[in-house]
Amino acid sequence: MKGRTIMRLEDLQKNNGVGMDELRVTLMEIANNISKSIKGHWSVEPDMRALEPFCAYNINSHTTGYEICRFYPFLDSNGEICISINSRRTNVNCRYESNLVSGIYDLIINSISPLDIA
Repeated sequence: MKGRTIMRLEDLQKNNGVGMDELRVTLMEIANNISKSIKGHWSVEPDMRALEPFCAYNINSHTTGYEICRFYPFLDSNGEICISINSRRTNVNCRYESNLVSGIYDLIINSISPLDIA
């Protein structure tokens, strides 16, 4: 399919891991932008399911400090990089495609319940 940029682990490991650095920065920017949108804060936590141990991002409520949403990259059975998004409203996995970062942001922000923010 033309225009698809499905990422595999070997793609992230090329050129001394530049792709992995880009993935980390992308997920960090998503976490930062979502936190600003909901006036919350984010943190990076260990998660054994993640592609790397410290690559799970938590979005936390500013008022309660409770976790609202967690997302992290993982490898599916085909070796493709996917993003798992978990909140009270949703539990979804999507492929990580570098040209669909805004779609990943939308999935995460839409998984957050307005009641979780208050």
